[in-house]
Amino acid sequence: MKAILLHAALLLALACAAAAQVNYDESLIPDYTLPDALTARDGSKIQTADQWRAVRRPEILELFRTHVFGRAPGPCAWPAASTTNGPTPTENSWPPRLPALSTNYSANPAWAPQSRPQSTTP
Repeated sequence: MKAILLHAALLLALACAAAAQVNYDESLIPDYTLPDALTARDGSKIQTADQWRAVRRPEILELFRTHVFGRAPGPCAWPAASTTNGPTPTENSWPPRLPALSTNYSANPAWAPQSRPQSTTP
């Protein structure tokens, strides 16, 4: 019971701390001017559609990749496991290798899949 009360108190404290950081007053927001979309990072002006496609659009996409979408981690620093090639797992490897399923039902024919007659419609 004490653990439940402790968790509830902790969640209440976290909720209060998060609520204290919320700003509902727009007058407290500092002035911000968006950068000109037709000015490249080096300060040159974009004049044509070809310049937009070659210079500014890739810059804006890179900003989105960096600040909005994020980046995926690079390749692993250690060798990744493979199921198609590479060394055979050892006896102590994880996950354990399961034995192959047998399709020989001679020991117990009742377990064999039964073929069902095909129904035809006139």
